Amino acid sequence: MKKIIVLIIVTILLSSCSLFGKKSDDDVTKAKEELLWEQVVSNSDDIMSENTETWELDETNEEIDIDTNEPTTNVTALTSWEPLIEIEDLSDKDFYSGEFYINGKVLWNVDRIEVNFSNESSKYPTDLYKLKQYKPWDTRFKYLASSNFKTMDFWLNEYIFTAYSWETTYKIKIEINIPEKEIKNSQNPVDAISDTEILGLNDVKNLKISNNDNVSEITCESQKLTDYLVENYGFSYWNSCRDIVKWKSIWFYVLRLDWDDYYYEKHYIDYEKKTYWILLLETWTWVTKESIKLKNYELKDVSFDETLKTDKLFKN
Repeated sequence: MKKIIVLIIVTILLSSCSLFGKKSDDDVTKAKEELLWEQVVSNSDDIMSENTETWELDETNEEIDIDTNEPTTNVTALTSWEPLIEIEDLSDKDFYSGEFYINGKVLWNVDRIEVNFSNESSKYPTDLYKLKQYKPWDTRFKYLASSNFKTMDFWLNEYIFTAYSWETTYKIKIEINIPEKEIKNSQNPVDAISDTEILGLNDVKNLKISNNDNVSEITCESQKLTDYLVENYGFSYWNSCRDIVKWKSIWFYVLRLDWDDYYYEKHYIDYEKKTYWILLLETWTWVTKESIKLKNYELKDVSFDETLKTDKLFKN
């Protein structure tokens, strides 16, 4: 009986193959093609998926090369209420120039602005300075951070700006970190090298020293000296340009305006060493473009004891 059943099943299968053999072959071929295509597509998707994952991994693990030897800045509001002032962008400042301005905007009625400076790694003392050039009706203000005035040094400099408006105050803290490095071949005569690094002149107050390959262009010839000062300082006067050693070195005095402040300085140039010294003698307010000429005549007749030591050191 079992044999009969098996024979019947085999006969049916053979009949099916005979009746539908061609269609079955077509179906198989088509199925194989579809299966092959699905496999190709599936493999492509897997490849793309793998590549995408690899790209994401590369982007995630990408190491960003940050130069830790470059200056960094950070501005933080220390007061939570409506701001009275704001600090402008600092990214364009040359922090190795020896001095730079921190500029700001006044957003409300501000009577006065004070700046507290500190640098824990510096020998410079903390300093509290009221912005003398700022007036209550001004819409902008600026503060000079300067190694010459001992309000800027290497490493972390902290400035806290406090704005006063009636009984209200508003504070902003600015942190400027300047990693110490050697400064050479400065092209700008007013670009300073720290006085702690040059010739041991640590104890000479208000002396700024720089290197300049173009000092030979600065001479006592009246028009040349005037042109140089106007180009580098704006509104300024000079007096008493003299040779220290003929063809080798000179000195001269400069009176220049910076907003409502004036600065009276003695400048020294050594052509052979290509060095430029600037000694600040006096700074104050209440000199204008109209009165600066008379002030220059007045200061020309004043003797400053500070120059005695600097004159001697420069000749050496």
